[in-house]
Amino acid sequence: MDNVESKPEKKKEVNKLNVAILAILVIIAGFMFLGGDVEELTEYFNPPEPKTSASVEMLRFTDMSSNSTLTVELWIVNTGEETASELHVFVRAYNQNGTILHSDNVSMLAMILRGEETTSGLYILPITSSDSQIYHTIEITWNGGRNIYSETTLL
Repeated sequence: MDNVESKPEKKKEVNKLNVAILAILVIIAGFMFLGGDVEELTEYFNPPEPKTSASVEMLRFTDMSSNSTLTVELWIVNTGEETASELHVFVRAYNQNGTILHSDNVSMLAMILRGEETTSGLYILPITSSDSQIYHTIEITWNGGRNIYSETTLL
């Protein structure tokens, strides 16, 4: 008689398992039919990779000179995926004798760069006929870091 009593308990356990599986299927079907997206469900269980932090770098340095001025155009790019804010570009330029020709912030067209965005800025230096080399120190700062570059213009 003991064998007869254990059989119904096994059947109850199997029924509970069937009910649990059925409940899970109903929940998934509800997501699909009521506007939910199965991809959102998989993204919940497998979160995306974290974004790379912002990294602002000088993309291009272009200089053009006349008899009395040197015009410099800077292009910078955010190579990271996160947004770079509080963007500042400081330039100090001096000639071969060490005379400072420019020491100030450069106005950039954008002060915030999202991932892979670029912006540019322009500054103009007074030069004389005795100037043969101009040295530029460019400091780019943003909310997450700082990069410094050196460039030389041969006149």
